[in-house]
Amino acid sequence: MRTIARPAGPCIRPRPHLHNLREVTRAEPLRLTLQVLGVDSKRLHIAHEMYNEAGILVATAEQMLLHVDTRAGKVSPFPGQIARRLQQIRAAHATLPVPVYVGHVMRLEGR
Repeated sequence: MRTIARPAGPCIRPRPHLHNLREVTRAEPLRLTLQVLGVDSKRLHIAHEMYNEAGILVATAEQMLLHVDTRAGKVSPFPGQIARRLQQIRAAHATLPVPVYVGHVMRLEGR
C-alpha cells in the first residue's frame, strides 16, 4: 500500500461551471471521467463528464480548484508529492482534446 502525504487542507472551488444536459434516474448506471486541464502551485483546473449506460453525455463540470491551508487561513501551494503527481497526470492528459465547453465566461447580460 502506498501512502501519499495528506495536504494541509482541502481544495475549494470558487468557480464551478456545471451543466446538467439530461435527467437520469437514481438507479441508472453512470460513468464519470475526469481530465486535468492545468495545474500550477496552488490551482487545479479540471473537467468532469458524466455518461449514462448508453454512452450519452448527461452532465459536465469545469472547475478551478484552489488548495487551502486551513491552519494558515489562505490559499497555499500543494504539498510536494501531490504537486508532482498532479503534474504527471496533467502531462498524461496533455494529448486529450479540450472539451468544447471549457473556458466559457459566466456573466450577467450587459456586462
